Amino acid sequence: MGAGFVDPGFRGQLTLCLTNMGSNDIELHRSERIVQMILHEVRNGSDRYAGRYQDSTGAVGAKEA
Repeated sequence: MGAGFVDPGFRGQLTLCLTNMGSNDIELHRSERIVQMILHEVRNGSDRYAGRYQDSTGAVGAKEA
């Protein structure tokens, strides 16, 4: 399963979705690192995100288009 992307110009809290595809339980512990962020430079971009998730706070479920 691939990771999602954050659109240029997005403001708000990101919601992380984790899925265990295995048959064994996985324990997550406080302060354990489970995320990797890769940042890309955007050049000559004029379109910024202004969608329905802008300025979101807390866990946000999928919103209808």
